[in-house]
Amino acid sequence: RMNANWENPGIRRKKVVLVMPGGYSPESIDRGMRAFAEFPRICKMKVLEKIKPHVDGPKEAVNDKELMKKCFSLGERLAQS
Repeated sequence: RMNANWENPGIRRKKVVLVMPGGYSPESIDRGMRAFAEFPRICKMKVLEKIKPHVDGPKEAVNDKELMKKCFSLGERLAQS
């Protein structure tokens, strides 16, 4: 929960990547992502990318080599910026 930090000026203009995995339907993932994206919007953070993999469980995501490669690449981008 980040509610206590929303006014912290130290997080303004920070770069973030939003990852919203889900398994019900693309529509439910989109609704979750819209809600999830509100915090960085309110805090004036910069969202570099949104990733919405459709997976049925955590092991399915881990076994998706392309998804993992993309996530690690985004982590490196964040670390360098």
